[in-house]
Amino acid sequence: PMYSARLLAGVAAARFADDAAAWAVLAALAVVLVVKSRVEERGMLEQHAGYREYRGRTWRFVPWLF
Repeated sequence: PMYSARLLAGVAAARFADDAAAWAVLAALAVVLVVKSRVEERGMLEQHAGYREYRGRTWRFVPWLF
């Protein structure tokens, strides 16, 4: 939820700024958060036995989408 909220706030800020640079920064932020979440998931899989099952029934950022 924290990463999704950050991205949603970034969309609002980019829309408010209405500037191509703001959208580029948002795209870079999205890439960073996707990579960061994948790295964190690897650690969670190693440290928590039930995380694989949890990950199988939840979504990373946006329910039913991603």
